[in-house]
Amino acid sequence: MWNTFDTNYNVDRRTANPFGHYSIDQKGYPLNPLGRTGLCGRGILKRWGVNYQTHLVIMYGTNEMKSGKEIFKYLMHSTQDDSYFHLPSTWTTGTNMNAVKKTLKVFLCDIYQKWNNLNSDTNDNKINRIIEHLTFVSTAYIDDSKNTDNAWLETSITKQLIHGNK
Repeated sequence: MWNTFDTNYNVDRRTANPFGHYSIDQKGYPLNPLGRTGLCGRGILKRWGVNYQTHLVIMYGTNEMKSGKEIFKYLMHSTQDDSYFHLPSTWTTGTNMNAVKKTLKVFLCDIYQKWNNLNSDTNDNKINRIIEHLTFVSTAYIDDSKNTDNAWLETSITKQLIHGNK
C-alpha cells in the first residue's frame, strides 16, 4: 500500500522527494522522508504518508515595462483563518499532470462560480483554456506546521501566463 499507486482509493502514495521512497516504521506506518517532526500520527492531514496539494500560479502580463522587463501580477487570495495571502491551491490525489488537471478543473469551476455570474458554458470554455495551457513547474515537499512523523505535504506547482487584458 505504501510507496505505490493505491488502486483501491485511486491515490498516488509515492513521494516526490529525491530519494523516491519513504520508510515504514515497525507498526506499519510511513515515516516522513525529511525526518522527525516530534508529532506522531496523521495530525490534521487527511491521509497517512504523503498528502498532495496543487498550487496554481496565474500570472498576468500588465504590458508595463520596468528596467526593460514586463511587470506581472499574480492571483492571490486570503482565507478567513488568517490575513496572509496565498497562491490558489487545492488537495489532489497525485502529482501527475492528469490528476492535477482534473483536480484544478473542479477547483477553477468553483472559483468561477463564486467570482462571476457567467453561465456554465462560458465558465467551461475559460477554464478549459486555462487547463490546456498549464505549464508544470515543480513537485516538492512542503515544510509545513501540519506535517507529522507519519504524514506530510507535497505539492505540484503549475502556472498559467496570461498576457495583456485577456
